[in-house]
Amino acid sequence: MWIGFGAVSTQKVTKDLNKKIPIKELGYMGPWSPRVWQNYKVIYGVVEWVLDFNEVYQLNAMAEEKPIIFASYWSRFLGRCYNCYVVHHEVADSFYDAQYNDSFSEYDVFTIYFELARKNPDLLRKIVSHPKLKKKVLIVTNNCNGLNTDKAKCITGFGNMSEGMIKSMMYGKPLLWVSGDEGFGLPPLEASSIGSQVISFDVPPLNEWYPERDKLYKFVLPKEVRMGGVLNPTFRPDNLDDFIDYINSFEKKVDKDLRDYVVENFTKGKKYKTIKYILDEWGIG
Repeated sequence: MWIGFGAVSTQKVTKDLNKKIPIKELGYMGPWSPRVWQNYKVIYGVVEWVLDFNEVYQLNAMAEEKPIIFASYWSRFLGRCYNCYVVHHEVADSFYDAQYNDSFSEYDVFTIYFELARKNPDLLRKIVSHPKLKKKVLIVTNNCNGLNTDKAKCITGFGNMSEGMIKSMMYGKPLLWVSGDEGFGLPPLEASSIGSQVISFDVPPLNEWYPERDKLYKFVLPKEVRMGGVLNPTFRPDNLDDFIDYINSFEKKVDKDLRDYVVENFTKGKKYKTIKYILDEWGIG
């Protein structure tokens, strides 16, 4: 059985794993924590910050004893565990199968995020109040402070909305994804599965799997953000005016090529079957 950390996206992945790759032993889905990871037979997780030397040593020693699978190459790089596996997430059945409609067609762009410093909430506030922004933005988050403007509508209730509601909000419009540091970042994959293009930076882990990398924003700079005493390498655009022009260049549409690529490669167990192969090698079932 897979056990997941409490974040909404993590719980979604955990439920999907239990459906697609059920196991008798205990497996863990969630962020790096040596005290937690040591208690499980298999790990499918992420690293979102730079590990110190002792943590790197712990992680690599643990990888000799059990399969450790990261959700992105970026996570594996931050953990410096080159004996660990990488299997990207896929769209959960709960999202893929959810019914949706175009009831939010009055908006030009959609974004969803949880307010943490590494996710660049200050950048989003600057965007929706910028005089050059021509798009009407729909925002779902846990903190709407400073986000309701004449160009943006913010809705709280993050984590309490149905998959169908989120899917309807995403449909037919680009997803604005300003997060500067992720272990994987599930919303861009979900949006892509219904043909919604992603407005974001050409940085990992997004550019590891996104098929239209040439459309991602190139001009970004790294920034050090410390959270809980650890360093999060966070990316931001180096020129806000230029980034606003980039946002304005996107039109509302359903990108069928993007949708078909993601559906063909990132749904219904197509990615997670690799996890099954890894577990079979280790004799875990």
